[in-house]
Amino acid sequence: MRPLLVTRLLLAGLFLAVLVSFCAPERDAAFLLFFGRDIAGTGTVSDEDWANFESTVIAPALSQYTILDGRGRSTTNERIGIGNHEETIILVMVASDTDESVMKLSAISDEYKEAFSQQSVFLVKAEAEILSGGGQTSVWDTVIIFIMGGLGLIALVGAFVSRRRSNEY
Repeated sequence: MRPLLVTRLLLAGLFLAVLVSFCAPERDAAFLLFFGRDIAGTGTVSDEDWANFESTVIAPALSQYTILDGRGRSTTNERIGIGNHEETIILVMVASDTDESVMKLSAISDEYKEAFSQQSVFLVKAEAEILSGGGQTSVWDTVIIFIMGGLGLIALVGAFVSRRRSNEY
């Protein structure tokens, strides 16, 4: 195989690899934060306290999220089944699975633990795939993908035409 052809094929392959990496969808994750409302020995986090925490800490940090009310249970003595129930606020957020997302949620968790004397706030992450709503490709993304795909095709065709010409002589 001729060096020019090999070079063109390698460049075409590299270009297609770059194209695929740009076109690969970003991974999404579903994040859940579980905020217990019991404050050891002093009562509970009131609705007013929660509303203030949400407006001053969560809303400025996150652009989209859902808040759900829940009721958790933990067993303190599994042998005899003694446990306690606790009102819980669950924050659900679907976002890009990035370190930045985890850091934002961890900071919110730390702030809640400090503000309301909590031992822990559970942070759960699960891989998610958005099946409908949002996340649609913009017109410009489509144009860029089309142009890059066209350039890759041109590079491949050029490599094969060059090969045919070199074999004809």
